[in-house]
Amino acid sequence: MSAVKQLGGNKRYVLALLMLVLAGVLAAWLPFASTSATTSADPVAGKQAGPQANMPNGAASSGGGTAGDARVSEATDQLSRPVVGHSLKNDVSPPLRDIKPAPAQPSQEAPENRQLPVAHKDGHVADPVVQNWFGSLNMPTPIVNIDGINSATSLCGCYPPDTQGDVGPNHYIQWTNTAFQIFNKSGNPLLSAPVAGNTLWSGFGGV
Repeated sequence: MSAVKQLGGNKRYVLALLMLVLAGVLAAWLPFASTSATTSADPVAGKQAGPQANMPNGAASSGGGTAGDARVSEATDQLSRPVVGHSLKNDVSPPLRDIKPAPAQPSQEAPENRQLPVAHKDGHVADPVVQNWFGSLNMPTPIVNIDGINSATSLCGCYPPDTQGDVGPNHYIQWTNTAFQIFNKSGNPLLSAPVAGNTLWSGFGGV
């Protein structure tokens, strides 16, 4: 009888020992199981970051880090600042009446500015759709009409011209593309012919 009791007691000890061992194995296995489950749920997590393409300013294309962010911020600040230019040379020109007209410079062809064939006639061209009647006279009529620079006298043959002009107390000055002319208030030209625009810069480098 005592032998049977002793055998039963040994079984209980063995069973308790097995349970302790199983508990230790489970305690050691649970952290690895948790890490494995997290990795399976997020395939990106745990992977080593691959090479990242650099932006022109050196910042990474994604998650660029503090150094890259600082470079981006600095470049943005530089782009938003005003650009201040300074003249390379300054001078005071003599009176226009004392400046000898500069020779006209032939136009030069460039890859971005191809010369097109001229297919128009110099001089006055009758416009078939020009208005030939007066509208309501709600504003003063012109004091004088001036036949200004045309394509033949513009020194560049430009057609249609880019015409600018301004009126002073005694004169009207017209600038068309590369040449200018001065008229009095009667419409008479004061220069024998339109003068090249670079005449105004004669004496300090020209243009």
